[in-house]
Amino acid sequence: MLRNLFLKGVIFIQDFRITQIGDGAYSILDAGDSSFYVIEGTDKSVVIDTGISPGKKILPTIRSLTKKPLSLVVTHAHIDHFHHMDEFDDVYMCHDEFKMHDKTLKAMMAGKNLKLHETQDVQTGAEINIGNNVLEIFKVPGHTPGSIVVLEKKNNFLFTGDAIGSGYGVWMQLEDSLPLVQYRDNLILLAQWLSNRGGLMSFWGGHNYQQFQSTLILG
Repeated sequence: MLRNLFLKGVIFIQDFRITQIGDGAYSILDAGDSSFYVIEGTDKSVVIDTGISPGKKILPTIRSLTKKPLSLVVTHAHIDHFHHMDEFDDVYMCHDEFKMHDKTLKAMMAGKNLKLHETQDVQTGAEINIGNNVLEIFKVPGHTPGSIVVLEKKNNFLFTGDAIGSGYGVWMQLEDSLPLVQYRDNLILLAQWLSNRGGLMSFWGGHNYQQFQSTLILG
């Protein structure tokens, strides 16, 4: 196990940059600047998204952080968030993603046979109990029809995928993105949901490097 190494901050395994961000919580940044996360509980661990590292496996890196049984939560069905889904046996994804065009979903698989219809559906209010911690799901359609965010209650972290961006914007120009007026209404619902849970969460997006690029754009 590598927990003692985090006393020095960031560590690197192959092309992955790993940072401990909380109690039992790890951020992993891949070489393509996609972020995914590992949350370890007393009974099991949850991986949120997978990044995209073609020709490589992410499971060995994840297993260096936790030996607990694993579940994967996919925030939305885009290649840089579910490319390594086939490395997991237990996968959660909002099935509203099937409102996307079949050609889009196929293209996002990049030649892999990802069994999306065998995933477990999650909708707003779904909870995943990992022992000493609970993850709660909230759906934020916009970037995709079934985009979700994941509230991790122990550290009070909100993992957002691409649902609200990671620093400077949300891609809403895609063929399967919702109209902006619907996305606005869903953001209002998200704000209310967060406010009802204290409203002081730390946000962790699907591309954390963007938080530094936002200053370049504003400048």
